[in-house]
Amino acid sequence: MSLDTVRAGVTLALREPPPHLDVAFFGGEPLLRVELLRATIAHVEAEVAALGSRAPSLRFLLNTNATLVDDEVVALFAPPRVSTAFVSLDGPRHVHDRHRVNAAG
Repeated sequence: MSLDTVRAGVTLALREPPPHLDVAFFGGEPLLRVELLRATIAHVEAEVAALGSRAPSLRFLLNTNATLVDDEVVALFAPPRVSTAFVSLDGPRHVHDRHRVNAAG
């Protein structure tokens, strides 16, 4: 996703500000594009702040396998920013395939 697409989505989401806004990073491994995450967070926070008293509460969500989590990532999602991280724990194929049954069985 490009930053222009992010900006368009934020504009749409805040056209009529909701009481709460979650911004989720998922799909593939979002931390491969940490610069985009940083730019997105900065943009969302600026747009929400500009709403003043109409600003929604804000939370950032991250789905990651955690292999790229470092001090920079921890700082990006640390308080006072409200964030939730979900970590996927990948294992051997035979374990996962037992639970990922397709239409053919």
